[in-house]
Amino acid sequence: MNGKLGRLCFYKLGDQHVVRSIGRVGKERYARAPAFERMRQNMREFGVASMAAKDLRVAMAPMLAGYTDPYVSARLTAAMLNVLKQDIGPAGQRTLNLPTNGASLEGFAFTRSAETPLTLFNIMCNEPRNTVYAHVSQFSPEKLLHIPAGSTHFQLVVGVAALGTYAYDAASGCYQRPGSPHRGLFGMKKTPIWPIDEDLPSTLLPVVLPNVVELPADEALVVSSGVQFCGALSTGLSRSSMEIARFIP
Repeated sequence: MNGKLGRLCFYKLGDQHVVRSIGRVGKERYARAPAFERMRQNMREFGVASMAAKDLRVAMAPMLAGYTDPYVSARLTAAMLNVLKQDIGPAGQRTLNLPTNGASLEGFAFTRSAETPLTLFNIMCNEPRNTVYAHVSQFSPEKLLHIPAGSTHFQLVVGVAALGTYAYDAASGCYQRPGSPHRGLFGMKKTPIWPIDEDLPSTLLPVVLPNVVELPADEALVVSSGVQFCGALSTGLSRSSMEIARFIP
């Protein structure tokens, strides 16, 4: 027997049937009782990691739409928690400092199948940090890419998003999003759709952040790269691999 009846919960634990009462904690007690302090700290940090993960996914939406797996939100939140835990501040008030600690995001795959070698792109940035240059040397797709069965063409894509620092605000008792107007700005560049049985010539993809003269030092650039495959030009792009290729503090 499994399920709930009133305040009783019935379930199976191993080979035993167990029943327990469902406890209730009042909102006021949860907010103030010392016994729940660690839980409150964990909830605050999970909340800011979720916030940063959502900001990155929303910024990258033009590049990721239709291609991410169902678990990317949870996986990216976990990756943001790892960035947060690199800060030395007190638990529940640590700063999610992407410009300082965000390099650990490099290699994060937005899709489960990572078919784009991270070494494919040579990524550079100009001094004002408003333009990223992704250079691809001439290569044979059939030799370098993991090509899904039935694919005849491919396209490389590079996207750049700007994110800042998420800090705890003691006055409000919660984390605040960066107030910069640059937060979430996004730029993207693609190669032409190319046959997989032909070498792609040396290509330079300049990705410009819109309306940015110079990016402030307290913000960072997340550079994501990917490859999209299709069965024929008439069917459109149908298979993709996207991952964070570089983090530029």
